[in-house]
Amino acid sequence: MSPIIDIHTHCSPRQRDDPFGVAAIMRGEPIGKNTLLNYRGLPAIGHWEMTDFDFQQQACAKAGITGRLMSTPFTAEIVTAESSKPALDVVRYGNDQVAALVARAPNTTPSRLWGLGTINPLDKSQIAEGERCLGLLGFKGLLINTSWHGRFIDGEDAFPFWEWAEQAQVPLFVHPVRVPIGHDRQMDQYKLDEIVGRPFDTAMALSRMILSGLFDRFPRLKI
Repeated sequence: MSPIIDIHTHCSPRQRDDPFGVAAIMRGEPIGKNTLLNYRGLPAIGHWEMTDFDFQQQACAKAGITGRLMSTPFTAEIVTAESSKPALDVVRYGNDQVAALVARAPNTTPSRLWGLGTINPLDKSQIAEGERCLGLLGFKGLLINTSWHGRFIDGEDAFPFWEWAEQAQVPLFVHPVRVPIGHDRQMDQYKLDEIVGRPFDTAMALSRMILSGLFDRFPRLKI
């Protein structure tokens, strides 16, 4: 019997339009098939494989991957920080992109796809978008960033989200951000933002959730 191997992945197909007016900020320098990005002083390579959905499906099938949980959390994080458009419009757009990718790979393919939605837990007005992800879009859970624009997710402004997530028993995946808190502290070299900053952001977020008593207040969260 073949083993079941399910993984979490990202895919960000190249966009022909610019609905939120951020193309100039996100544009990088071509390096072969890849792109050198530099957002907020944090250089990073945008690998072409991240944008090619069909290649990803072929590679997963060849590697024996049986299923993928798909998300695009950086869209929500970065575009909401840079665009003047309503944050909810940006978040909905990103979640619709994930739904479109999932629709391209029915569960009869070698590598099945399921969606993870992304919303800002600090904004209770986005809870309805979380409900849309789990209902209309058929997603299996939500991806929650470890922080949102420099703020961690254990404060009282996130309590409405945590209360809803506990009552609805929503599967939650805590994921590090593209721009970690403290990114301006000499993290612009050697990929320190990725190998130190993001794990630090994750450790801080989870430690704060524990030490603040968040799990005592909401003990049935599924994280």
